[in-house]
Amino acid sequence: MTTGVTDVAVVGAGPAGRALAHHLLLRGLTVTLVDPHPNAPWRPTYACWTDELPPWLPADAVSAQVDSVEIRTPDAARIARATA
Repeated sequence: MTTGVTDVAVVGAGPAGRALAHHLLLRGLTVTLVDPHPNAPWRPTYACWTDELPPWLPADAVSAQVDSVEIRTPDAARIARATA
């Protein structure tokens, strides 16, 4: 637990939050890492654009695929590009 002043507060201790905190520490900053559920298991999710998959990759290496991705903001935007 940090006491006193910190340079940066990173909210979320998933892979991105931990990587960011690590790089900030390497730059000499004091960092407070905040996570509401620090002991929750991290469920890795990996995805890539299907048109970037190498042709030699076996079809059974892909467990799921969708035809498009939707970004939810006040206005929805659909990316018509398949991901796996």
